[in-house]
Amino acid sequence: MRARLIAAALALAVCAGAAAAQQHHSDADAHAYVAPTPGELGGAISLRDAAGASFTNEHLLGRWTMLYFGYTRCRSACPVALPTLAAAADALNEGGVPTRAVFVDIEAAPAPIRLRSLSTAHGGEPHHGAHAPAASAAFRGVSFLSGSRAQIRQALTAFHVRTEHVPARTSLGETGHSINHTTAIYIIDPAGAVAGYVYHTITPAELEAYVVRRASGP
Repeated sequence: MRARLIAAALALAVCAGAAAAQQHHSDADAHAYVAPTPGELGGAISLRDAAGASFTNEHLLGRWTMLYFGYTRCRSACPVALPTLAAAADALNEGGVPTRAVFVDIEAAPAPIRLRSLSTAHGGEPHHGAHAPAASAAFRGVSFLSGSRAQIRQALTAFHVRTEHVPARTSLGETGHSINHTTAIYIIDPAGAVAGYVYHTITPAELEAYVVRRASGP
């Protein structure tokens, strides 16, 4: 059961109802994909919070971190994960386990029309989706991060987050694309190392217990 949970945690999840695209991707990769171990996850990140302040690996130190990658327009996995992150973080902090919840918005701003030679590897302003202010107000215990396209890609690569952009299905009234993406919640210890990960459908109580077990030692 645990092996099945770990394998599912890093599989693409369906956001905005793109079930057909998800099934196609799953069928193609079912025999090739091997879920990484926690030790294979993590790396340098450079993002910004909603106020524009820098957020790097140094901000992952000193507390437990529950890290999730999604986008605020998502209508499937992310609305489940966000309240879980917020509730678990509140419970853990109240219980004496210093913890932060972090949501990385993977929906970067459209690339500007300019010569490639004028762009920089990590330049650009952070972009938060149109729904980010409402999400931030609703879940004040969660830090919302974003960045340039290059910065977001760097973070996605570090945590093996898989994404697939799906065009809007106008026949269903959709006006924007959706993003199939990995829906794991990464648990990062106070030293900045990934201690494990769980699937986004875990309950707040189960997530709290998971972090407490990791914080209590092997």
